[in-house]
Amino acid sequence: MDRTLPPRRAPSSDPETAPQTGARAAADRADRVALARLRLENAELRAGVDARTQENALLVRMIADVISTVKLDQVLGHIVEHLVAGIGCHDAFIYLWDVPLQRLVLRAASGRYRRHIGRISLGLGEGLAGWSAATRTPVMLGERALDDPRFRYFPELEEELFQAILTVPLTGADGSVVAVINLHTVAPQEFTAQHVRLVEAVAPLLGGAIETSEIYENTTRKLAILSALSGLAPAVRSGRSLDEALHALAETTVRVTASDLCALVLAEPGLSRLSVRAYRRQTGDATTTVVALPPGSMERRPWDQLAARVSPASLGLSVGSAPPMTGASGPSGGGPSVGMSAPLVATGEQLGLILCYRAAPRPYADDDTALLNIIANQTAIAIKNSQLADLLDERDVPARLFHDLEQGADDDEELVWRRAALLGCDLARPHAPVVLDVAGGVAPGDGRRAAYESVAAALRRWFAGAHSGSLVHAADAEALALARLPHNDTGGGPADELDAALAAVEQETGLRLVAGVGGACQTPHAYRRGFAEAREALRVARALSEGGHGQHGTAIVVHFDRLGALRYLSRLPLPSGDDLPDRYQESVERVAGYDARKRMALLETLETYLTCGGNIARASERLYVHRNTLVQRLEKLHELLGFDPRDSDHWLALHVALTLRRFQHGTEPGQSS
Repeated sequence: MDRTLPPRRAPSSDPETAPQTGARAAADRADRVALARLRLENAELRAGVDARTQENALLVRMIADVISTVKLDQVLGHIVEHLVAGIGCHDAFIYLWDVPLQRLVLRAASGRYRRHIGRISLGLGEGLAGWSAATRTPVMLGERALDDPRFRYFPELEEELFQAILTVPLTGADGSVVAVINLHTVAPQEFTAQHVRLVEAVAPLLGGAIETSEIYENTTRKLAILSALSGLAPAVRSGRSLDEALHALAETTVRVTASDLCALVLAEPGLSRLSVRAYRRQTGDATTTVVALPPGSMERRPWDQLAARVSPASLGLSVGSAPPMTGASGPSGGGPSVGMSAPLVATGEQLGLILCYRAAPRPYADDDTALLNIIANQTAIAIKNSQLADLLDERDVPARLFHDLEQGADDDEELVWRRAALLGCDLARPHAPVVLDVAGGVAPGDGRRAAYESVAAALRRWFAGAHSGSLVHAADAEALALARLPHNDTGGGPADELDAALAAVEQETGLRLVAGVGGACQTPHAYRRGFAEAREALRVARALSEGGHGQHGTAIVVHFDRLGALRYLSRLPLPSGDDLPDRYQESVERVAGYDARKRMALLETLETYLTCGGNIARASERLYVHRNTLVQRLEKLHELLGFDPRDSDHWLALHVALTLRRFQHGTEPGQSS
């Protein structure tokens, strides 16, 4: 408050009053100094109150605008406008910390610089904003800001026009940096602690706005996702065509995962190629392309490896153009930066892949991956339903398939391979054709067909465990099968366990079976040849069964590749009782009788010795006996036969005699009765 001074008195000429007058003058001067100081303090207080009043008014306006919207972009725009107007700077920029990218990304700007929002980013310690965020320290440059060694120049922001810069980091409740605010002025300007305090006051507002915006955006996205997912099942069950269903599923995928491209990579049934269906968010266009694969490439390169190696460029696609982010390392613009994939699996079979890509370098979150897996399941169901519908459209598909393989396709050969794939059989992998018949004891008509059905059902059960990918069909007069072989088995028919399997089927059904097995097949021509071989082997098996020595549980299975001379000898008539005796047949029967009486295996020894071309070492190894034991057996055979079996002049005749005896006694090649 102002003090009231006493009226000035005229100086006294009295010597006694002079000291009093001097003291009074000193007091007057002290009073005037105190008054000036008080007036200055009052002015500073008034200026401080005015500044605080302006700050409060600015914050009130800011709060009013911030709470008027839940959209973060609008909140940031309001803050920028108020900072420019309240502080008197020319332009303001707000960088937000992007957790997935681990960078500061420009999210708000004033004036003509708004078009660069989202295109500029800085790492920690990079530029003034990055340095301020890394050190959590404001930066105040009054002039010549570009000369500062920490400065990072962006020509699109025209930073050469600005002299003074104020950079203030804003931290959240946990102390981590959430944003950095930059204020620029064209003319030199001294920023003060008051400016820093005003900008820092924005931190709670900005933090609350970010949290509210995230809640709003997450809630909105979840509602959109629930709405989209609720429409997936109707889209799958709607009966629409496969292309329409896949288009709807891909459209949903790009929408709920915020992707720019969705690609469906499908293995075409029975064909060594991939079908690629792509959907782009920007245009809504859907395209279909075919990518050829080398033979067996899907076997050598499983789906998970394919997902890691495939890219839009390798599929002949493009993600689209996204604005490049200045300052970020890695690809930008027209190339994809990130992607994710999920397998399309139905009933244990992988049908393909679904892949998503983003042009912007923003990683997918765990929620995106979970959503893609849900959509992938529905997509696989749609594909499988379409395949089953295709099967229902054709009558007796297995019968038609076996007819086409054996007689040659009436339709396009590609359609035959597709039909086999829909039945779960990949014809490009090795299979052995098998033709089965019931040897006897079954009445013709419905009973015989029922017998073949029971044989086919039992064989399917066995194939399901040991040879998955095999196919069995019961016809009117026989049962047909394609026995899946191991991938590296391209030799003479399936493994020996197939013989044991047919014997087990015979025991289960109580039927006496004969079967012919062709060689391994992987091409259409090979399948025609393989079924011809299987029928020739079946003819020999029937001839063997006519000897009457077959027993239940010992199915007669003849492999074409094991026939040898038996194929031709089986066409000769068997000797009758009126025929002249044959020296070699009588000798073989003497050996067989000796074996029966003494429980020996000399006949098997003789056949093995002849099969090995008279090689003692090979024959003893195959018989699992010592060489001396084999020599002793040959000496005994010399005694029983009446001639030396080691003499090659007798080998052909002995082979023929043993083969004819096999027909009479119903034993298979390589076995002795």
